[in-house]
Amino acid sequence: LTEHLTTVMEMAEQQSGTDQAGCLQLSIALHQMLSCLVMLSKQQKQTHRRQLHHDTVTQAITFMEQSYNTDLNLDLIAGHVKISKYYFSRIFKDQTGFTPYGWLTEYRIRQAKNDLRFTDHSISDIAWKNGFKDAGQFIRRFRAQTGITPLQYRYQHYLL
Repeated sequence: LTEHLTTVMEMAEQQSGTDQAGCLQLSIALHQMLSCLVMLSKQQKQTHRRQLHHDTVTQAITFMEQSYNTDLNLDLIAGHVKISKYYFSRIFKDQTGFTPYGWLTEYRIRQAKNDLRFTDHSISDIAWKNGFKDAGQFIRRFRAQTGITPLQYRYQHYLL
């Protein structure tokens, strides 16, 4: 940008009256400088947008970690970060590689694994404590993610 500005200023100083070739060169130099400014502006907007997306997703993850054991849904999470659920889903997936629901389920399963390892609570209690509607839903999600049932996991990893 500084280069283009220097070139334009030098050309303006050398410009003599109505020299058409000089005017054309000056016009080209000005165009190049403006193109450079537009490109810089776009880069700054993209950087700012990426930072906003990162902050939004971080805020949503914090909310989900604090509320994972409640009946969370996409409307509640997107409402918490004050954007539409469709836009939120898109930026969440771009930032994390997961859908919001996929991330939440993975987090709930991770918490349930700790309960299975370190407590003797029933499967139903662990399901409810970690935000699943019932033991059946918990068992299906757990098996889909780990390849084994929660009870099998407990037998393999129980630490008490």
